[in-house]
Amino acid sequence: MTLVFAVLLVPPLRALTADEQRAADKLVDSPGARADWRLKDGKSPALVRRIKNEAEAGEPAAQHRYGMMWLQGYGVEKDAAAAIPWLEAAALQKDAEAMVDLGVCYARGSGVEQEPAQAAKLFAAAAALRNAEGLYNLAISREFGFGTTKQPWEARDSMVEAADLGSVAAAEEVEARQYRRLSRREILERAATSGNAEAQFCLGYDLLTGSDGGEKPVEAAQWLRRAAEQDHPKAGIYYANLLEKTDPAEAAVWYAKAAANGNQQAQAKKLELKALQQRYPVARLEQSAARGDAQAQVELAMIYYNGQGGPVDLVKALDLTRKSVAQGNPMAEAYMGLFYYGGHGVKKELHEAVSWWRKAAEQGVAMAQHNLGWALASEGRGTTPNAEESVAWYRKAANQGYGPSLHALGLAYRDGKGVPVDLNAAEFWLQTGADLGDPSSVSALAMLKKEESARPRPVAVTVKPMTREEIEQDLDAKVAAVEIVAELRKRGYSGLVDPGMMAELKKKGADAALLQELRRVVAPVLP
Repeated sequence: MTLVFAVLLVPPLRALTADEQRAADKLVDSPGARADWRLKDGKSPALVRRIKNEAEAGEPAAQHRYGMMWLQGYGVEKDAAAAIPWLEAAALQKDAEAMVDLGVCYARGSGVEQEPAQAAKLFAAAAALRNAEGLYNLAISREFGFGTTKQPWEARDSMVEAADLGSVAAAEEVEARQYRRLSRREILERAATSGNAEAQFCLGYDLLTGSDGGEKPVEAAQWLRRAAEQDHPKAGIYYANLLEKTDPAEAAVWYAKAAANGNQQAQAKKLELKALQQRYPVARLEQSAARGDAQAQVELAMIYYNGQGGPVDLVKALDLTRKSVAQGNPMAEAYMGLFYYGGHGVKKELHEAVSWWRKAAEQGVAMAQHNLGWALASEGRGTTPNAEESVAWYRKAANQGYGPSLHALGLAYRDGKGVPVDLNAAEFWLQTGADLGDPSSVSALAMLKKEESARPRPVAVTVKPMTREEIEQDLDAKVAAVEIVAELRKRGYSGLVDPGMMAELKKKGADAALLQELRRVVAPVLP
């Protein structure tokens, strides 16, 4: 506060511009500036003495009141210059009303040289204390550039806040101008347009997930890209994920950029796309596939099936998939399940699709494991439903970082399908999926967090901390603590861990020293 009032007497300033004069005319005094009719014409000398004594004793409200008596000539002879020291004394004690009235004095040259900049500082100081008239006067100053630069958006915000706090003048302005409280979307758009990377990311995220209206992936991509261009830590991977099917080569560029900024999930996705699109370009894949290379055949089939880097061609995709299947390629077997499920080039047979998925799933293909889990989750999907087995297959795929399974497993824990309801586990899996850029996980996580406050959560149980020996003895069941995950990631391990194990270890109360010991014990066997 001292900075605001460090210099109170300055040489006369230039004449006010038309806008500045309009601003000075629109400024308002504080409610405390209203004249006390009991002091009129010296009718209450005892009251004058009491106010004077309290002001001299350092009481800020009395100092403000005594200053206004001098300014208005109530109870004392009118003397604006005599009012200023008392208003300053009260303002220095953070009396917001005194700040407002002192600011008005500087704005109009009452008892001091006219100084708009000092007035604007005083209004800002009062506004910081959430004084309604201070906010109103600050809004006027910002609107007309009175003692500060013109800031129309900030002026609007201050005016709305002043009205909310009870300023009659502000309420009249808000009504006349039809101002309203800005929505989250409008606030983000304003900040994003001005170049704020975090606002650009948040706006893109909201548009992607539909959290503030319907999902708008095209607009989302535009804002995510702008944030990614400023090296926002998460925007790059979200933007790359949106590009993956339409422009995989461009997606790989953005994954690489995010990976260079330290995003481990982006590193994994970059390598995956590189293997598919850059290390094996289509022309080279075609040559290898023609020579009978089963892996090249299935990778080329994936390109034709998904339309990555070109139009969808299901006929070529099916032919290549069959050739790869004939050589026992498990990924090709998983794709055969898709052909039978969709009836692409073959008769639609759901049970046949499930048979192919099971065969590939048992060989560790994440996509097949997910599809098998999906088939087992409900009636009418080619097999007898089994919620527990469904979750087991989802978990296998999720442990390979497969985004759709991370989403499905999160929902299973959220809804208690195949596992008991566990919102902590649900949030863990959905957050992991969101970190990997899975759009469904992003949307579900946003919805879960909205509903979180209405859902009861179990109360944490305090348990005596385990000793190092106890933890080592129980390593097989409990080494999946979240603190070890970072070490695993650094060493190139891309799988996931069971949140139940993590929660158990944390519930046991393992402290930082013990977890550090775990890292030492586990490190030699990490990949």
